[in-house]
Amino acid sequence: MFTTIGKAGSDLQADAEAMGRLISLVLRIDSPVSRRERLGLIISQLEGIGGARSVGFGINRVASMPDALAATLREMYFNESVQSVVVSSAPDVTPVYTNGNSTNGNGKGNHVAAAEPTRVKLPGADLCPECGMVTLVRSEGCKKCETCGYSEC
Repeated sequence: MFTTIGKAGSDLQADAEAMGRLISLVLRIDSPVSRRERLGLIISQLEGIGGARSVGFGINRVASMPDALAATLREMYFNESVQSVVVSSAPDVTPVYTNGNSTNGNGKGNHVAAAEPTRVKLPGADLCPECGMVTLVRSEGCKKCETCGYSEC
């Protein structure tokens, strides 16, 4: 199994490659347990592992890279989307609209959907060991976190 995420040389890429290699190894080993059963066990171990930040919304939300791998494996090898697994427990949600103020609007019905928080993308950034964000960048021969200020030289 090949997994790729982020830039080569980053901690995140190394973790993804390691998980891909281990999954491949487990599936290639001769065993009385069928490959399909082993794959199901791998998925059950990876599903639901949370991280510092989740990505996506609703049924497409993943809590971490292992959680995303589990969802991908389930969809590819069991032809089940995460939606078919989770839909029974998902409550009906009505969208919430706001004009961006803490008040209830202007009384004229000019409500605007809440804005998505802005995320800064830092090319080549790595995971910060202090805050866990992907904002550790190389600068002047050192690594510095743009989020919390952590640095290492």
